[in-house]
Amino acid sequence: MAVVDRRLNYGRQIVARFVASGDPGVVVDLGPGLGEDMAAVRAAHPGARIVGLEAHLPYAEGLRSKGFEVVACNIEHEAFPFDDESVDLIVANQVFEHVKEVHWILHECARVLTVGGSLV
Repeated sequence: MAVVDRRLNYGRQIVARFVASGDPGVVVDLGPGLGEDMAAVRAAHPGARIVGLEAHLPYAEGLRSKGFEVVACNIEHEAFPFDDESVDLIVANQVFEHVKEVHWILHECARVLTVGGSLV
């Protein structure tokens, strides 16, 4: 019988596989939590600027202690702190099931993504 790890890990391998391709210069992780997806991006693209938008202070502090750039941002109510068309990749793993303002978040993703950028 296979052992199943039921921690919050859904999609981690998909994100890791996706970020292995391409060459993003700026990557934003929406609600990065403990930073597993940010770590996958850093492993694949050590030169990329990786920014976590995290509103939960304990998570933000933990991410900073791991050397990640973190900006406090309530993604449901605040504009993302990036210029239009300035982000190459947005990771939103295990985020949308926790929010109500999906249209606002997607609007901000579309605003900051470069032409040809990706949201995964």
